[in-house]
Amino acid sequence: MKSADRVGLLREAARNPLLFQILSLYLLLLAFFVVLNTISHVENARNRAVAGSLNETFAAQGVPADKTRPFVSSAGTVLADAAFLGQVGNLIRTELPLVEVKEVEPGRILSVTIPADSFFLPGRAAIDPLRRGLVERIARAMREPGPGIRHDVDIMLGAAGKDALATRRSAYLASVFDAAGAPPQNIAAGVEQGTPGSLSLFFHVRSPSDGRVPLGGPESP
Repeated sequence: MKSADRVGLLREAARNPLLFQILSLYLLLLAFFVVLNTISHVENARNRAVAGSLNETFAAQGVPADKTRPFVSSAGTVLADAAFLGQVGNLIRTELPLVEVKEVEPGRILSVTIPADSFFLPGRAAIDPLRRGLVERIARAMREPGPGIRHDVDIMLGAAGKDALATRRSAYLASVFDAAGAPPQNIAAGVEQGTPGSLSLFFHVRSPSDGRVPLGGPESP
């Protein structure tokens, strides 16, 4: 549109209020769409910046899984089976919610401390019938280790000195694990000097080639 034409249009608008209103509305709409277009470009830039930051922060490869896998460290290959230890811990917490369950070494050693009288019949070397199902479920879990690993259990009864009942209870619980299907070579039982009337169970994840180590807590490197 030429300058003269625009001047003529403005003069006509001044004489015609309706035309002036239409022209004003057109200019307002034009300005509105210009503002919208500018905002959209700014928001897109911000969105790309935020998305790039999130991708960089939380990027991960692979799919998480709870299957057994070997971890390699400067000390060599370390076997870990978090799924087995987690299953055993959940079984015990469900059956005996007040007992102490502690993962001494993640994926390798689980420690459980139980009052012996809540597991055995009072004054006898026999398991409370209500606890036999728990032992059988743990024994079944021990029968199915992943490739290249072994599941062991150490049974320790606390005693202040020579304690024939603690010895019999320890041996009897080992026999129950054996009868329930846990590999007998993966079961060890004994009596330790400690709190009388306590039962400690240590569940280990080891290599099939590993020999037996002293009963109890973490192995020496």
